[in-house]
Formats: sequence, structure tokens, C-alpha cells
Amino acid sequence: MISRGEVHDALPSNPPADVIIDKWLEKLNSIDDPCVEIVEQSGVLFDFWLFGSQGSIENIWDSFSSSPIMTHFGWSPLVELAFDTNRDLIHPTPVWEPFLSTQPFRSNIERYTMLHGLLVLHVRRGDYQDHCDHLAKWSSSYMSFNTFPDIPDRFSPPEGGGWGENTPENMDIYLSHCFPSIEQIVAKVESVRTTDAAAGLQNIYIMTNGAVPWVQELKDALKKSGHFTSVTSSRDMVLNWEQKYVAQAVDMLIGQRAQAFIGNGFSSMTSNINMLRMANKFRRDSIHFW
Repeated sequence: MISRGEVHDALPSNPPADVIIDKWLEKLNSIDDPCVEIVEQSGVLFDFWLFGSQGSIENIWDSFSSSPIMTHFGWSPLVELAFDTNRDLIHPTPVWEPFLSTQPFRSNIERYTMLHGLLVLHVRRGDYQDHCDHLAKWSSSYMSFNTFPDIPDRFSPPEGGGWGENTPENMDIYLSHCFPSIEQIVAKVESVRTTDAAAGLQNIYIMTNGAVPWVQELKDALKKSGHFTSVTSSRDMVLNWEQKYVAQAVDMLIGQRAQAFIGNGFSSMTSNINMLRMANKFRRDSIHFW
């Protein structure tokens, strides 16, 4: 039995992933026993500080992305069938493509190929505004997978924040990135649409927990540009009673395969989608944030 503290108490504050791994390898190699158990409730090996800290994961990315954890990652049949059922809604195209659920699994990168012409937006609403206020008060940065240096959209916490408080001007800056208005969303979409990695976009899918009337208002605003053939959202999906419990996973699969993706840099859901996109060798300049 090993307590987390036996390893982590000797680490510096907020260590990067490689330092944590090396220390655990040192500890495990010193034990002459084939079976090791971590003391229950002694803490996790990789905590939310690691996944929420800029630059904490980059130095293990090559080994992690090429490990079976990523190369053999696959969505469950329940999730894939929901995608297949709604594919024409999400990404109407005259090009025939076999259903995911009918294909044998070979690898993550072979299975979840790009949906050319699809732009996916991740728009958090509801009580996320309170969370955005909290992030602003503590001058938080983007999640670690959202801070890789070759992702074009960067965010540095503005100066002037304090311990649990911030200026009104800085709060507005955080909200524009974390809880954007319809006008700000439309402006960002127009900006991304002109980039090289987004050439040929035709359809938009909005991952959101927003109220139906607000989502409809957003869809109408995006359609007014005249640049997109279809604009749909999570609220339009046809899901059976089982699939409703994994609706967020279905959204993640769609975001993973999009030609271009605009997400919330503070969101772990956006972060995990970007992890999958980078593991699948999608262009990193196809990733954007509000």
C-alpha cells in the first residue's frame, strides 16, 4: 500500500506531468512486489491543478499521444450509433460514408476521420456564468490541453486581479472568452471562417446546454451571414432514452471530427476534445477559442 503523500509530499508545488511520472517510477522501481495499491482517499495522482495549468502536459504529449490509451481509444457503440442516426442532421453531404457502427475498429486515428466542411462550436450557458465569474476572480488561465504553443488563440490573465477579486474591466474580458454573447460568437465565427484551416466550411453544429429559445436566436444570427448551408445544435439531436445519458459524449465525438472547432478554453470538455483532435493529427490551427 502506498499513500499518495509518500510521493507527492516531496514534489514542488504544481509540478508538471513528467516530474510526477518520474517520481512515481522511482517509487515503484524501489518496491519488490508485483502488486501495488494506492491508499484509498489519499488523493489522485494527476489532479485538476495539473490539467488546469498552462504547460503542465506538453512535455509528455509525444509519449502519451502514441500510447494505447490514445491510439486505441474508441467511443462506445451507444455513442457511435447516436452519431450515425444524426449524421445527416449534423453534417448533410452528398458524399456517401459508411456508418461508424458497421465498421471494425482498427485505431482511433483511422476511425474518427475529419468531417470536411463542418464547424463545431462549444457554447456553455446556464450556471456556467457563475463559474466564469469564479475563474475571473482567481485570474485563471486556460486548461492545459488548450495552451499548446501552436494553437493560435492565446489567453493571458489580465493584470489587476487580486486574491478572489478582479476589476470590472477584467471581469468583462473573462466573460467574452468564457460566456460570450451572441454578437461575440457570430464575430468569432466570421473571423475563423476566413482562416486557411477553415476553408470550405458549409455546416455548423453547436454543442450547448443553452435554453432552446436562446439557441434558436443564436442559430438565426449565424444563418444571417449566408455562409452556411445548415446550422444545428445539441437541442436538435434525436436520441433514445439511453443515448440521452451520453449526449455530451456524442457532442465530443462530433467536435473531435470537425474540420474546425471553436471551444471554451476554460472548459475541460473543450480540452478533452482538443486532446483527441491533436492525437488524431488534425491541424492545430483548426482549434480556436472564444
